[in-house]
Amino acid sequence: MNALELASRIDMPEGMMRRLRACARQHANHDGVLDWRRIGPLIKALSDPAQGSAARDELKRALGPDDEGSRMLYCMLACAGAYTLDRYHALGIGGAADDTVDGADDDRVFLDTMGCFPRFVNEHKVSYGDYGFDRDFWTYRQLGASLFRLGQLEYEIIRDAENVPAGVDVPRAVAMHIPSDAVLGPVQCSDSIVRARRFVRRFFPQWAGAPYVCESWLLSPALPRLLSESSNILAFQRRFHIVATDDAAEDWREWVFRRSPAPLSELPENTSLQRAMKRYLLAGGTIGIGVGVLKS
Repeated sequence: MNALELASRIDMPEGMMRRLRACARQHANHDGVLDWRRIGPLIKALSDPAQGSAARDELKRALGPDDEGSRMLYCMLACAGAYTLDRYHALGIGGAADDTVDGADDDRVFLDTMGCFPRFVNEHKVSYGDYGFDRDFWTYRQLGASLFRLGQLEYEIIRDAENVPAGVDVPRAVAMHIPSDAVLGPVQCSDSIVRARRFVRRFFPQWAGAPYVCESWLLSPALPRLLSESSNILAFQRRFHIVATDDAAEDWREWVFRRSPAPLSELPENTSLQRAMKRYLLAGGTIGIGVGVLKS
């Protein structure tokens, strides 16, 4: 599967597809200012969990000035289609070899996971008014088959103690992430968690007994003051033992206020959460983040 085929299957918006087609023409003809012979091995290295972060840094230097991140996005999609999918199949995830509900529908887990790319591109448009891609610092995790979307939530295989969130003293963990388009209803969350535990037991048995941890503004201890008891966010929060907090973190600017850099008094008030959070912040409150361990 090449980059354009994958982009089409995961519903990349047309505004970005035009730029990706231009990148594909340059790649096919080895024209433009880029040294594709140097870039090729870096694209492959993105799929290796041990090299992905360093490969992304080197690739960013090799690509040079990048029109709203389209070159990097093209390279990452090329990696996913050519190498990450093979890594999934080598693990037994998807493809003809996987006939369980965990990976049924052929490569559905792969395609759902790679759906992060159009999601980030669309988020860029909401925040800045144009399609773009600026999450390459994050998506080498998906390319290395370390992070998977299973239902509404994402789960990351944490291989090193140094990458486990602060406050959780374990050698390995499964990190839970909440995509911006996730539906956090109790049924949907429970379904995702059940799927994840089965998925991890089958494909990553060394992590079968590892704690599931989450570091997010959704676990902020301030939120019960801002939301009703029946809130889906609070229902999600109650699934965790909160073990650490960071009041100074400003993740809420990205996820609640669409990356707005505005002073507190000028933050938007388009949703009830925005209005409640803005009032709380103006009154001197802090939101920050919480670190939680999923209850058994």
